[in-house]
Amino acid sequence: MIEEITQENQFPAKTRIRYVLIIILLTVFNIFAFTFFVHGKDFEKDIMGNFTNALTTFVFALPILSLIIGLIVALFTYKQLEYKKKYFRSFLLTLGSINVLFAIGLFLTIVMKLLGYPLSSI
Repeated sequence: MIEEITQENQFPAKTRIRYVLIIILLTVFNIFAFTFFVHGKDFEKDIMGNFTNALTTFVFALPILSLIIGLIVALFTYKQLEYKKKYFRSFLLTLGSINVLFAIGLFLTIVMKLLGYPLSSI
């Protein structure tokens, strides 16, 4: 059941570009949603702080976390490929997965806020 990994099906450039674009779109959505929908009692004073926190989290902290998790995942997957090729794939998939999880949580926060559910203040 193990299929042979060839040059054609390793990780085509078209797929890499698609993953990178999806990750960029999710990052922009997450920064926007976190900045404008997750805030404390004083929204006007908190918007720059929220933007700074969102930028730090989604542009710096999550990619670093994805690098670390990607290193571990790359050790166990696609044993036929050289480490550099399987690492880049696992990094992109890990970063995309983490961004999707954050996007789902922030989307649910937006829906709850728009429906009038009281959210706890930070």
